[in-house]
Amino acid sequence: MSRPLPDKGRLCAIIVSHFPDARFAEYLGAIQMQCGHVLIVDNGTVGPALEMLRGLSGGPVSLFETGRNAGLGAALNAGVAQARKLGYAWVVLFDQDSLPLADMASRFAGILATHPQPDRIALIGSRFIDRNRQPMPVQRPVVPGEALWAEKKRVITSGMLLSLQAFDDIGPFREDFFIDTIDHEFCQRARRKGWRILQTAAPLLSHSVGNYRRHRLPWFDVWRSHHPAWRCYFMARNPMLLARESRAYAKLLRGGYKALKNAFLILLFEEDKARKIRATLTGYLHGLLRRTEMPAWIMRQIGRGSERPPEG
Repeated sequence: MSRPLPDKGRLCAIIVSHFPDARFAEYLGAIQMQCGHVLIVDNGTVGPALEMLRGLSGGPVSLFETGRNAGLGAALNAGVAQARKLGYAWVVLFDQDSLPLADMASRFAGILATHPQPDRIALIGSRFIDRNRQPMPVQRPVVPGEALWAEKKRVITSGMLLSLQAFDDIGPFREDFFIDTIDHEFCQRARRKGWRILQTAAPLLSHSVGNYRRHRLPWFDVWRSHHPAWRCYFMARNPMLLARESRAYAKLLRGGYKALKNAFLILLFEEDKARKIRATLTGYLHGLLRRTEMPAWIMRQIGRGSERPPEG
């Protein structure tokens, strides 16, 4: 294998932050145990939360302040550029509320050491537990002969081990997507370039996907993520943009059904109904029309520090 194995000393963590809460220091400490350096790329945090980030920086933790909410794609690209300047060949991407298990780095190294084509692996995603819905598992040792990975079409960004050699070939994360479907689009380009995408067989990450809540009905339960309205826009728009660009016309029809279904479920179970339904239906329409410029009312919502995006 021509690339060095990504053990702790050869890993740089990139955490994208935007108004992190008080538990961020705990997550940062767990990430530091896995990586030689941690780079926090902050997307426009101000006030006490920014002072907390500044207080945590220093030594093996660097803080890069973008000064505005430029979106997840732009922040990840900025983090990769900084990691490259520090001389790293591997990065691990994290959301600000992600908590890795204790042996993440060694699990990644073990997969690359035993894979038959390690030089064609662009990234390894971490299986995760959504702590809104399940408790964090107790990590068990690897059983001899047990599969360490599975081939995947796509994985989420949080907990993703990324080769910068592959990144150079694949290209940067899509900044016009702002937040949602960035991982899907990046993985699609990786596969088209002939790179392989893996996911760990064991969960390596505790992660929050939105603000999931259970709504009990007589015959079954309904889970809703309760994202803010601006997030509903990107969740509806970006998959349609990707489907249009890929000429996956069946996905456009399924996307229309999903948008209507989500609007109906928002009406039944969520707060801020009018804005969320408007954002969902507008996002779907803009995706169909391949409009990547954000509406002014979405930009105003993103600009509010009070509505922190749950980056999952």
